[in-house]
Amino acid sequence: MKVSVTLRRSRSKNEDIAFLYFRLRDKETDIKAASSITINPEYWDASVPGYAADTPKKAVPIERQQQTNELIQKILNMIKTKYKKGMDAKWLAAALEDCTLKMVETKTEDKAALPADEHNGGEELGLIDYFKMYLERSEFNDWHRQAQTSVLHRLQRYEKWLGYNNGNPDFRLSLELFDKEQVEDYADYMEHEHEYRDANRKFFAQFDIKNEKWIRPISRNGIISGIKRLNMFLNWAVKEGYLADTSFRNVSLDQQLFGTPYYLTIEERDKVMNFDLSQYPRLERHRDKFIFQCLVGCRSNDLEYFTWQHINGDFLEYVPHKNLLAGRTELVRVPLSDKAKAILEELDPESEYLFRWFSHDLYRKDIKQILKMAGIDRIVMTLNPLTRQAEQRPLYEVAASHLARRTFIGNLYKQVKDPALIASLTGHTENSVSFTRYRAIDDDTKRDILKMIE
Repeated sequence: MKVSVTLRRSRSKNEDIAFLYFRLRDKETDIKAASSITINPEYWDASVPGYAADTPKKAVPIERQQQTNELIQKILNMIKTKYKKGMDAKWLAAALEDCTLKMVETKTEDKAALPADEHNGGEELGLIDYFKMYLERSEFNDWHRQAQTSVLHRLQRYEKWLGYNNGNPDFRLSLELFDKEQVEDYADYMEHEHEYRDANRKFFAQFDIKNEKWIRPISRNGIISGIKRLNMFLNWAVKEGYLADTSFRNVSLDQQLFGTPYYLTIEERDKVMNFDLSQYPRLERHRDKFIFQCLVGCRSNDLEYFTWQHINGDFLEYVPHKNLLAGRTELVRVPLSDKAKAILEELDPESEYLFRWFSHDLYRKDIKQILKMAGIDRIVMTLNPLTRQAEQRPLYEVAASHLARRTFIGNLYKQVKDPALIASLTGHTENSVSFTRYRAIDDDTKRDILKMIE
């Protein structure tokens, strides 16, 4: 008799998740069944079987590696010892579920050592408590922590809203019951929350909502993004052994729609770079920050944390934080152009960070103002996130910090058309959905292609 375990990719096409399938074979039998155990396929070692010995701790915590490998071995041994002639795939599936749940229950009991004063007076932890624990134990940069904190705040409002409508002010969301149906209901709440607020001002007054824009009509892209962030927490709960039900991964989400990326031409970029802003010191600093970003192609949340240690000779070297969250640790090395070096020469060499930090909103508003003052008013086609209809807008009106990254990628792709090379300079996965958006074929490229058949 031979018992083996193999990987199957998640139906959600999440590149970081694969499910484990167990198979039993002998001369008369060949049965297999899926388990709810997930693993990052990048670090799978079939000879273990489980996580490879050299799996980075930053990508997968060592505790998670050990527990997964231990669970796989226990299941393999269980199948070998309990299988009897005539047992079928239904038996195998039930045995897998039973063994997995027992392991999760044991792990949860081991982790339940929260002090009484941190355990809501001895009450069972609710979903909100686990989400706070997730924020405390996870390593995020400021931008991502802010985004996940926004998810927490909306979940808190959602919990109160359910209690209000059911006449139960003490209602608490349960992590164990937060399944596919609950996620779909939460998505519906996200879509209609602004309507509930407008019709129930007195109820929503209990929340610390200082800005009306914090609760506003949300696009379908925004809902999808919000569910993906929620799923990051739920996947964490599964990995930590707090959640056994993984049906939330089967929620059907619409495809996020994005228009063809618009970006500054090299001439427009240089026009902004050379525009005199000496009378506006803050705008001048933000202009230099924006142009430097145009020249190196990083995301704005990485740019904020660049120090002089990230400058190695004529190269900028860094690991994109977004990649770290996905367990990818490849170093991105970007050659510094003469224009980028000129900007660095104007910065304070004694400062901890290359660029002084201002709020994200202020940086975004200043970019619009700078482009408007520099006369960057070319009309571009954009996709309205609420109506999902195309609109024509002046470029400065729709500009934000990510325009710099698009400017870097768009102009490179126009010149080189080598996805692998450009991906190595931006930290993209070459075949990622976000990267393929930059491959919009412009008019010059079309002309070049037609010339080939003249």
